[in-house]
Parts: sequence; C-alpha cells; structure tokens
Amino acid sequence: MPSHLYVTKKPKATLWDIIKGHAMELAVVSYSLITGIAVVTVLVRAAGAVPSATLQAVPGYFLYGIGGFLTLGGVLALGGLLIRRHNVRRELNIEQSGWILLGVAWGIYLYSAVRYMDGAVLQASFALFIGLGCAGRVAALVGIERQLEAAVEAVTTPQEGTPDATA
Repeated sequence: MPSHLYVTKKPKATLWDIIKGHAMELAVVSYSLITGIAVVTVLVRAAGAVPSATLQAVPGYFLYGIGGFLTLGGVLALGGLLIRRHNVRRELNIEQSGWILLGVAWGIYLYSAVRYMDGAVLQASFALFIGLGCAGRVAALVGIERQLEAAVEAVTTPQEGTPDATA
C-alpha cells in the first residue's frame, strides 16, 4: 500500500466559473454593497438627509451603522468570494467576516424596521430573510473550512501500517 496520495491537478477556477457557481451570493453581496454605498453617500453628502422615506424615523447612528456595515461587509464578502490566491483558509475567513458584517447590518435594519417604522412588514421580512441567508452562508463557510481541514489532515497524517507511520 503506498504511503502517499495521488492528487490530480485541477485547472484553477476562472472568474466566470466563480460567478456561475455563486450567483445568489454575488447578487446578495452586490445588492448589499450598492445599498451600503448609497446610504453612506446620502448621509455624508447631504447633512440631515435621509436615504429613504421609510427611514425618516430611524436615528442617524442606526443609518450610519447600516450603511457602514453593508459597505464593509460587502467589500469583504465580495473580495473573499472573487479573489482566489493560494491561501484558501484566509480567503474563506475574509468572506466569512464579510457575511457576518452583512448579517449584523441587516439585523440592525430589521431592528430599525420593527422599532421605528410603523407597519413596515415588508422591510422587516426582507431584512429578516436576508439576515438568515447571511447566517446560512456563514454556516456553509464553517462547514467548508472543516472539510478543508479534514482533507489536509488526511493527506498529511501517515496511515497506520505504512512505512512512514512506523519510522
């Protein structure tokens, strides 16, 4: 029995392969990033302006939190998703931190919708389900990282009964 594992070299995924494989994630991240940039831009450029009529009653610090977390989380999640280098674990952690920030932002929006917007059922349900999607993506990334660690452990640990294990 050989003491090593033959691994076929797969061609590196192209950007188009990543886009096809992660279309829903890219849609959510792109929407969140564009929304975050729009919220921050409106708040910074026009003092006292509100990005949306439904956000009139929401305090400014909530709006800055929503916009900032959406922007930063979108950049991190998009970067971790699209940029593929040699350190896969680091890329997964970057993407995971982005999804956590996006989940926090949508959680703040959910709280704002429930607390400050009377009868905002559509906004609250939208924020709830996007937030749940973010949590699901974080859970999926944790599972991917565990599978990666198990695969690395299987390749690097000598098997019992092989010459490497008895040396």
